[in-house]
Amino acid sequence: MPDPKEIQRRLKLIGQGLREQKLDAYFVFDRANTYYATGFHCTSSYLLITRDSSQFLTDFRYIEAARQSITTSEVILHKQSPLEDITQIMKKLHIRRLGVERNLPYGMALEYAAKLAPVELVADDAPVAKARIRKSKGELDSIREAVRRADAAYIDLTHDVEEGWTELQVRNRLRRLLERHGGEKESFDSIIATGANASRPHAVPGEAALQLGDIVQIDTGLIYHHYCSDLSRVMCVGRASQKLSAIHRIVVDAQRRAIEAIRPGVKASEVDARARDYITRKGYGKNFGHGLGHGVGLEIHEPPTLRATSTDVLEEGMVVTVEPGIYIPGFGGIRIEDMGVVTKDGFEDMTTSPREIIVI
Repeated sequence: MPDPKEIQRRLKLIGQGLREQKLDAYFVFDRANTYYATGFHCTSSYLLITRDSSQFLTDFRYIEAARQSITTSEVILHKQSPLEDITQIMKKLHIRRLGVERNLPYGMALEYAAKLAPVELVADDAPVAKARIRKSKGELDSIREAVRRADAAYIDLTHDVEEGWTELQVRNRLRRLLERHGGEKESFDSIIATGANASRPHAVPGEAALQLGDIVQIDTGLIYHHYCSDLSRVMCVGRASQKLSAIHRIVVDAQRRAIEAIRPGVKASEVDARARDYITRKGYGKNFGHGLGHGVGLEIHEPPTLRATSTDVLEEGMVVTVEPGIYIPGFGGIRIEDMGVVTKDGFEDMTTSPREIIVI
């Protein structure tokens, strides 16, 4: 659990965000956000944050643990419903303008708007998102460890896989390895795509068997101390063809060019362009259809985004993936993905797995 001083720092940042957005308070429903602002995780978590205080509400199942764990917010047992209790708290605090997360369910938003009237509800992710986007030292330590453990699981997998295994068999073996290396769970459902299936960036593993000459695209990650990792690498059943090797080299070079461009003050769209323009010059621009990367932290996808339309500007402490890819229907696809943090003068690549095609 994060140190109380770290939680106080986060609450202070969120309070500053409230002032910037001219909000009296912010209602936090998302579990990643409630964990970020309290250091406590449970399935019944509601947090009301004002500019200088915060109230955490939970039910009977978690109240004892919450009171023992949370020292930075007032912990309240909601006896009726969260909405009823929050309404009473807001009346006492004279809240007039309340920020809510954009992912608040529509039905819940309508219910809250009716119950809290005349309080104005403002859909705005900025107060917490801006605080979360730059990682603290403790967060970076957890992320580095998540990356290290995923790397280790992948390396073990390369020694296990054999021709004839199905995608599902490889996926199930990988899951056991992620668990063996201390992952709390997968960051997402790992992708194993062989042969022509690899042309689908988010292919769903099935009964396709690994055959001689096949590409095997791996996309995986694990969660360690609540923080995610993300890794993409490529294996081949037997010696890689000349075409596969050539495309793989283009993807690796595109990734290197993008990484070299990363530093504070650089537009995320410019980093995307470094990889995308190179792949286009090599004749495969139409085969790279997704963004170059994304932020990672408590969630596998979070700000900033590295893509052509992004308006984000990189800052020290941001953690991002760099994952160019080339996908050719009927042939397959190659994506190489590393994860790291923007430093004061560049980029620390946390990923250590070899980028080379692993022959199985």
